[in-house]
Amino acid sequence: NKFTERMLHYRIWVAASKEYASAARGNVYVFANGANPNRVLYSIELPILEKNPMVSDIVYVDHPYLDLETDYQPTMMRC
Repeated sequence: NKFTERMLHYRIWVAASKEYASAARGNVYVFANGANPNRVLYSIELPILEKNPMVSDIVYVDHPYLDLETDYQPTMMRC
């Protein structure tokens, strides 16, 4: 069913995000204009990055071309 499939995708995304944030080193650049604060970036990745002693700095990049709420047009890709 679609709910189960979405939950599986979410769990995979969370696991990958935890690994990514835990392995980060140096300066980390966050491109998150319009990102939902209830999603993985804010609830999973940033807390791990903030506690990661190997991360020197978290740099938030505010760029007008990255306004996801108005500019992002998703495309479908098949693998």
